[in-house]
Amino acid sequence: MGVEPKAPTTLTHLSSPPLNDPQTLDLESVQRVWPELLSKVGLRLGATLSRVDPSTMTISAPNLLTISLSKGYDWVAEECETPEARARIVKELRALLSCPVMVQFNRSVAEVPESDPASRTTGQDFGSSRERPVEAERDPMIQQIVKLFDARVVFTETDAQ
Repeated sequence: MGVEPKAPTTLTHLSSPPLNDPQTLDLESVQRVWPELLSKVGLRLGATLSRVDPSTMTISAPNLLTISLSKGYDWVAEECETPEARARIVKELRALLSCPVMVQFNRSVAEVPESDPASRTTGQDFGSSRERPVEAERDPMIQQIVKLFDARVVFTETDAQ
């Protein structure tokens, strides 16, 4: 009645199988599939993304595609950063590149100072508060708004004035 020692067993079956090393994101691949991405994300989103200059794309972290937008193109980020649009872009890029992808948009630096709201929206400084109603009513944009919405011009005094 002797107990015979068993041959040592390996635990390879107990450990998780080795993961397939996914392809890492590289800029050349992104630029190569970019035209195909434009057609796969839908007409509206594809037209918006077509405004992106491929030379402004960088890989800023592992699997993070950063798209820097030129002055005047911040609207591209606004449209592409909605949850639905971002999900669609990421989904299609992952399918095209067979690797994980995250997308980030860098907007251009804002040029408009955070001063007077009237000068920020119309590009004009109306001077003193007494002159504002008369000058504002002459502003073509305000005239269009009044006409379109059957509105009237109203001014509110603030502490800053």
